[in-house]
Amino acid sequence: LCLLPFGTAMGTEGNHQPEASSSMQPEDQKLGEAIACGVRENAAMMQRCGLFCLFNKIPKAHKAISKTNLQQCLVHTRLGFRSKAEALQVFEDWYNKDLAHEVVTVWNNFYIFSAVVGLVILVVLVRRFQKS
Repeated sequence: LCLLPFGTAMGTEGNHQPEASSSMQPEDQKLGEAIACGVRENAAMMQRCGLFCLFNKIPKAHKAISKTNLQQCLVHTRLGFRSKAEALQVFEDWYNKDLAHEVVTVWNNFYIFSAVVGLVILVVLVRRFQKS
């Protein structure tokens, strides 16, 4: 599992930054900053993930690490929620909307990885039975 320490993002290319607007409430601005931070953390991890990294191949690992990244960013921006359910809803919305493309990529990697592993097992079994 390739885990990166918090705050190791290489850059912000391609990531949206929340724009400060006079009509934005401070909580909305902090949430925008936390979301942008979470996107940057995930992008940095995706960039550094190699062949044996689970983050970009196992959907459950991707979701868990993404949740940790966003939680760390929420703590960093000092944004508090009234309940755990509210915080979970923020995460689910972020994960399903802002990370939708990344999630699809992880699922595609999972399908390809699973097919390759299945094919290797099949080849090993076929060769083993041919020798007997």
